Amino acid sequence: MTFDSPRLAERRQGRNTLLYLLHQRTKVRIIHYACESFINPYDRTPRITSVSIYDFDNKQVESFSIHLSAQEMGLVNKNLSEHELDIVERDLLTKFYKYIRANKSCKWIHWKMKDFTYGFQVLELRFKSLKGKPVKIQHENKYDLSEILRQVYSNNFEVNDGTGKLLALAKRNGFKSIRALRGIEEAEAFSRQEYQLLHHSTQKKVEGLAFILEEAAQGNLKVAARFYHIYGSNFPGFVRWAMEHPTYSILSMIATLYPLYSILFPSKQTILITVAPVIGILKELLNFIAS
Repeated sequence: MTFDSPRLAERRQGRNTLLYLLHQRTKVRIIHYACESFINPYDRTPRITSVSIYDFDNKQVESFSIHLSAQEMGLVNKNLSEHELDIVERDLLTKFYKYIRANKSCKWIHWKMKDFTYGFQVLELRFKSLKGKPVKIQHENKYDLSEILRQVYSNNFEVNDGTGKLLALAKRNGFKSIRALRGIEEAEAFSRQEYQLLHHSTQKKVEGLAFILEEAAQGNLKVAARFYHIYGSNFPGFVRWAMEHPTYSILSMIATLYPLYSILFPSKQTILITVAPVIGILKELLNFIAS
């Protein structure tokens, strides 16, 4: 008998994507960027303040930011005018797209960079507005990690505690996200011209995304979702959960070795060995039914 459901099929799709990315790690790049407030006095697409890219294989971070570009131009200690901000933003985006051009065929992992509010389209539009020529990344090479996690663990993979699901999930799994700012904090830092904070924030976030990707691909990610969210609140879901439970591996091993063990060591104690794991599964089943 085959046990399957739409929820299990979706989970399987997400897990397959994670395993694919893990095997393609030399081509995986993780990207995140910061920008000014979505609502600004100039009624324009938000100015890009910092972009960071994490190489999943060698664990190196490339950063392109107002902070770095201004420093190279000797403007680091000055209050930047709108004209100067145009110059340094164009510089950081020029360097960013040079990197994109050299790594165009890579697999680009991101966190909800999917539209004209916050996404690859915004980066392209900003560069065009500064008379630059952006390089497009093909849609099939973009992977939204938040969507993959939703497929694997359901939409309940994390709760928004005010810091956003990304930082909350990183914290749950022991990742130290010091210097990683919330979106609203990044906008406030821009308004205060604290560009170094934005530079550090995007760096920390791509490191956090890489950590979450690795843990999820290895099957070690801790999430807020209960098992009935992850597998579905139906019989096929429970069967799949039981098969992935560590106790199932123990039972399988016992079932394989039991005939030989009972011949070599005939004893009533053998029964006790098989009962304990089963009790564990029954307890989980009762919790499942009660919930």
